[in-house]
Amino acid sequence: MSLRDARSSRGQGQLFDHEDEVRRRLELSGLEVIERRELANGLRLVVRGADGVSVAINVYYSGKKGLSIVPSGGDAALQARIGTLFARRAASTGFPVIGQDEAGKGDYFGSLVVAGFHADERVSRELTGMGVSDSKTLSNSRVLKLAARLRADFDGFWSVVSIPPEEYNLRFGKLRESGMNSLDLLAEAHAEALERLLESGLRPRSVVIDMFCSRKRLDRHLRDRPGLEIILRERAESEPAVAAASILARAAYLESLEALGRESGLELVPGSGREADAIGSRLLARVGEEALGRFAKLHFRNTLRLRS
Repeated sequence: MSLRDARSSRGQGQLFDHEDEVRRRLELSGLEVIERRELANGLRLVVRGADGVSVAINVYYSGKKGLSIVPSGGDAALQARIGTLFARRAASTGFPVIGQDEAGKGDYFGSLVVAGFHADERVSRELTGMGVSDSKTLSNSRVLKLAARLRADFDGFWSVVSIPPEEYNLRFGKLRESGMNSLDLLAEAHAEALERLLESGLRPRSVVIDMFCSRKRLDRHLRDRPGLEIILRERAESEPAVAAASILARAAYLESLEALGRESGLELVPGSGREADAIGSRLLARVGEEALGRFAKLHFRNTLRLRS
């Protein structure tokens, strides 16, 4: 056997050692491996989601790069979900870390929600093992189940700031009078979520926030805390603590939407497109313009379209 063949064989063996980890991470996210085939230097798995769509992925391993997951055809959305699930974790500045993310920012109906989650290195590994990943890659039912587990298993290590539409509209109006906008309201909510965790006695070394605005805008709403590094990062959900926060925020948003739907007698939907407009027209006819602000963020363009 040549040296090259020996290295390839050793890499295959290490890949098979990691196969159970790959399968477990897929299964924890509600995905099922339905086919398996060995390649010359890797594995091909066919993975099926709960909705029946499937993708093929090639799995490789090397000592230098570790596990690599390469899409090989199938549903694009499911490919993206699996890609996020196996994304390399961006190293935080230091543990313990607080991760923060939001939900409801671009949705006409329902609350604006920001969540924070405190984790050390051990908890971060535990989150990954639970199948915690960016909430945008998970079904609503999976988000709600994971959120319930996070709330129960990590009591005292998370915070949720939920701003219902009525309060949102009042706070937004005051900010607009000072030349600010909805991003400032979101920055305020992030500051509130962080403050709640710090006031409980937690002492993180860093805070990682999924980037939604400029650093200057965020700093305007955060208290200066020497020794605590605030990191704004694109696609920060690769940090397990941020992924956990994204699940908590999304679950709280979905729960607010359901509660407001029961109050309105209509099934309110996420988003701000045509479906939101159609439901908004029915809601406006039912409750009148004065009451619309109990259910919707009035500065959205949807309100102008409804009035016209």
